[in-house]
Amino acid sequence: MLANLRAAIFCVSWPGDYRWLKYMLRSVARYVTGAIDVVVVLEEDDALPVEALAELPSAHVCRCQRYRGTDYGGRGGQQIEKYRAFSYTDADRVVFVDSDTVFCRPTNLQTDPAINLQRPLVLHVPWDEIQPVWFTRDNGERFSGDPKMWRQPTEEVLGFASPSATMVRPPFCFPGWFLRELWEHVGGEARLRGWQHPVEFDSMGTFAMVRHLDAFTVVHANSPEAPAACVRQFWGGQDPEGPEISKELERLGLR
Repeated sequence: MLANLRAAIFCVSWPGDYRWLKYMLRSVARYVTGAIDVVVVLEEDDALPVEALAELPSAHVCRCQRYRGTDYGGRGGQQIEKYRAFSYTDADRVVFVDSDTVFCRPTNLQTDPAINLQRPLVLHVPWDEIQPVWFTRDNGERFSGDPKMWRQPTEEVLGFASPSATMVRPPFCFPGWFLRELWEHVGGEARLRGWQHPVEFDSMGTFAMVRHLDAFTVVHANSPEAPAACVRQFWGGQDPEGPEISKELERLGLR
């Protein structure tokens, strides 16, 4: 029997997402077992999300430098802090989620194939198979984003070709040693600031596929072998208190 690995759920958030963070932490409290830590990273001047933290008092808040309001910006800053998640926790595995992600079913981090702590799951889709992703604004307006836009910056950050998109479906799980190695490979913060969006999860997944394939379980996202999702990700620009989202959160047992 394999020994348990120490796992930490890791989220970088900001006040604009606190209304979602509440539900993410509530979902962890309701559905997740097998985690030794939950880490929420906030910029140094951000107010504490008191209401959200009440959902999971054991969560640890860590502070990073201020990005918003500077020449660099908050979104890219969040991505840089995810690259250096290893500096916030000494867990064997870091399980990344965003504020607008909720666990949607019972999930034991030690045994769930959607995470696979022993050989972490990397879902991928070759770039030429990628389709636009559609979102709906609160007013009902639909708009799309093309994930193919992240291929070039991923290859620029890593310095080699990327075979597939890997920012496919959260959560994203990576070993601490792997994140340290990637941080050194990309040149740390100084070099990552060369991109406004340094595509953290596409870079992590590509680095896993190209440099450490034997340490991961790599599965095409559309394959029958792809495990069932353990999370549901919304779009942070949506209102979690709106009627449609509220109904879905209720269905998931989170309202």
